[in-house]
Amino acid sequence: MDTSMNPDSEETYKKILLKNEINTPVKNVCIKIPNMQGDQFASQCKLVTVEFADETLPPLELFVKAAITIGEYAEQMRDVLMFEKEAQYFSQLLPEMEEFAKAQQGYDGFLEGLIPKCYYASDKLIVFENLMSQGFVMLNKLVQHDFHIAENVIRTLAKFHGIALAFFHHIGEENFLTKYSLMASKSIFSEVGEVLCGGWVQNGVDGALKILSSKPTPGSDKVLEHLKQYETRGFLRLCKLLPLDNQSCSMSLNHGDLWNGNVMFKMNAETKKPESCLMLDLQVSIVTLSIYECTRDQT
Repeated sequence: MDTSMNPDSEETYKKILLKNEINTPVKNVCIKIPNMQGDQFASQCKLVTVEFADETLPPLELFVKAAITIGEYAEQMRDVLMFEKEAQYFSQLLPEMEEFAKAQQGYDGFLEGLIPKCYYASDKLIVFENLMSQGFVMLNKLVQHDFHIAENVIRTLAKFHGIALAFFHHIGEENFLTKYSLMASKSIFSEVGEVLCGGWVQNGVDGALKILSSKPTPGSDKVLEHLKQYETRGFLRLCKLLPLDNQSCSMSLNHGDLWNGNVMFKMNAETKKPESCLMLDLQVSIVTLSIYECTRDQT
């Protein structure tokens, strides 16, 4: 584990700038904790503004994810390798995929429009550009999205899958699974994730069983009978519906958690409608069937 980079220290961000060959003297580093309204699951988030001594240069706005370090919950995060997975993606896999893509005829640089720029990634600390300062927003998860928004997300996801699948076949499955072992191991949607995810799945199942049992409606008996199979350790039973390995299907890297909270949209200045999007949080990525991404949240 990286113990030298304290997310609350100004010196940490000065070191990160130097690692990125940004040698301009720094005047001030402001570290704030954002109001994320409980949406962050596996990290402590911070907003960092770096002001340069040369006042003609605009401040550098950063979004920081720091690993939780206290108590049993932090241990559960380490068990499923959340920070380790994302760190390997940005520090090792993404640069090599970019190198591969640039060598292909017709590559137009689309990788830069899929995910935010990452300045630093380790198992303790991951530092990104702050998309909010560039006009990106997270849509209200309580408001139903239209087809235009869904199309934007699917298009971005298709590019993510496309480069991952091409690179996967380029180096071969065995080489990929060996070289990027963290990306391929310990899916949160498997037995190892039961301690972390089992409770909230079971609460939903138990609540539905209670409502259907006490307030029956026409046809509810069939639903009740179906849900009873998940009455005990329902999370594991759900996981069995999502086999991660099927040799008859194409395997690739999946984002693993593409929902409203992990997508940010650039808004059109005139129409005020989303016109493009970036994906966030690769902490539960997994090598599995390409179709997994589109079926997991529908199961």
